[in-house]
Amino acid sequence: SSNAGKNPAKEKEKNAHRTQTVTKTGLIYDDRMLLHVGDKAHPESPDRLKAIWKKLTSSKLISRCVQISGREADTEELLTSHSLDHIQAIEGSKALTDNKHSYLTEDTFACKNSNTAARVAVGCVLELVDSVRVEKIQNGFALIRPPGHHAEHEAAMGFCLFNNVAVAAHYAKSICGLQRILIVDWDVHHGNGTMKQFEEDPNVLYFSVHRHEGGRFFPGTGHVTNTGSGPGDGATINVPWPTTGFGDEDYWLVFDLVLLPVAEQFKPDLVLISAGFDCAEEDAIGGMRVTSDGFAGLTRKIKSLANGHVLMCLEGGYHYDSVATAVVECIRVLLEPLDPAPSTSTSSTPSTSPLPTSSEILEKIWAGTLKCDTLGVMSEVVAVHHKFWSNLTPVLHLLHECLSQLPSTSISPPAPKIPAMSSTS
Repeated sequence: SSNAGKNPAKEKEKNAHRTQTVTKTGLIYDDRMLLHVGDKAHPESPDRLKAIWKKLTSSKLISRCVQISGREADTEELLTSHSLDHIQAIEGSKALTDNKHSYLTEDTFACKNSNTAARVAVGCVLELVDSVRVEKIQNGFALIRPPGHHAEHEAAMGFCLFNNVAVAAHYAKSICGLQRILIVDWDVHHGNGTMKQFEEDPNVLYFSVHRHEGGRFFPGTGHVTNTGSGPGDGATINVPWPTTGFGDEDYWLVFDLVLLPVAEQFKPDLVLISAGFDCAEEDAIGGMRVTSDGFAGLTRKIKSLANGHVLMCLEGGYHYDSVATAVVECIRVLLEPLDPAPSTSTSSTPSTSPLPTSSEILEKIWAGTLKCDTLGVMSEVVAVHHKFWSNLTPVLHLLHECLSQLPSTSISPPAPKIPAMSSTS
């Protein structure tokens, strides 16, 4: 096309702006986190991080990321989420002799170097938050251990010593001055520690999708009716799976119908993802069927929220190869250029994609790629939450429409007739 009539300075400015859409993705990792070592047979082993790093190295993605150095979180930072007694109890593990570890709970160990490793895990997430604040990066991934989302104010729990994401959310609000934080937790276990930290805070929205089984699956928390309390009522959203076997389409639909409409209304300034990969199809502990494409899809759905300020923090995931593959695919998505800001479109058009139709949803159920139970669970969640989030009202109608077209036996109790997802598990 001819350049006649175009202002070259304006064109240059436009092109410069276009090149800025290259996404800067931070990657943070620190060898000191390998020093937290328990029994050889314990699933939360340093080999998890080694496997991820090895796969990332062979993927050639590391050089495309902005590599950031880790640091230890200081006591003052930890005190935003933990009691001094708890912090000192973890510090006390420094007195252990080399190659010895003790158990703080039935399943949570500490060794001589665990205090350092756990402080570095928290510090890595804080460094990512700082890097977003100074616009050094747009998004990022913290390759950290020990995980954090079970750690409570006064206790270690479920392999977790300090609550990495909770400390980061407090830090983002108090130190970085961000108003609203969205925490998305897709680890197969419910993040009891994180939920409890923020249940009265209307400015931290905690969203978790997890295996629950009526409270029989660890840690047993995260029922639909846990919606937060006081001023934070409605800012806790739990999507509890009643059984195992939920896969990509189930998780994607929960994000499309519940998380994204609410996030659009909440308008977060920062998204922190508690990225647990124990809902991967190869993970024997989790019993779910999410593939690495599934995790990539979830990341892509969240990636445009908060102007793209999305930080992923490793939680669980104990099948080393599937965790490593999934992390690589998520980082690949983080590196993709962001879609142009929705502000370029007319303000009346919503920034999220339109809801699927009932026939599109039902087709997936008939094809066996979506479980009937997913609709049942979501309709419970939306029935509880639409009074807090008006964006969920059309979702409630959509789900009722879908459920009315299914034979009632296929919802609750779960009917064995439902075709399983095609999988080679």
